[in-house]
Amino acid sequence: MPDQRPPQPRIDSLLMAVAIEHDGTEGLCATFHDGQWFPLIAAYPRREAFVRETAKEIAAARGIAVRLLRFENPAEVELIDGRH
Repeated sequence: MPDQRPPQPRIDSLLMAVAIEHDGTEGLCATFHDGQWFPLIAAYPRREAFVRETAKEIAAARGIAVRLLRFENPAEVELIDGRH
């Protein structure tokens, strides 16, 4: 069955939430949903509000700082092409 999702634009930017723990170490924030952990990363603008709001909830609940980082203009490291 062919993929029925609409095509997505090229990913040129990522927004991610990074927790700053009490000891100064950092880690990628994640949220638990339907029995799975999902990292707080947004590749498309429509998801950025969700990442931002969830990061605020994590910061308040844990009493820590959370940084929102944007990575732009990615450098391709390798293209792994499974098309036949």
